[in-house]
Amino acid sequence: MKLPKLTAVVTAFFAISISATLHSQEARTPPKKVVLAEGTEVTLRMAQDISSGAARPSDPIELTCQ
Repeated sequence: MKLPKLTAVVTAFFAISISATLHSQEARTPPKKVVLAEGTEVTLRMAQDISSGAARPSDPIELTCQ
């Protein structure tokens, strides 16, 4: 009787793993590039916290549009 429970647990584990993998692949999709006319105002928000202790001048930052 323990085999059906084990099968259910293993199946659930693989389903969660596959879901997490697919989600992480979606997150790596590069953003769509858009060209704005000169002078176009855009409000941006930083997508992550930046620390002067850890950040370096050439480090990229992620911005989101509000």
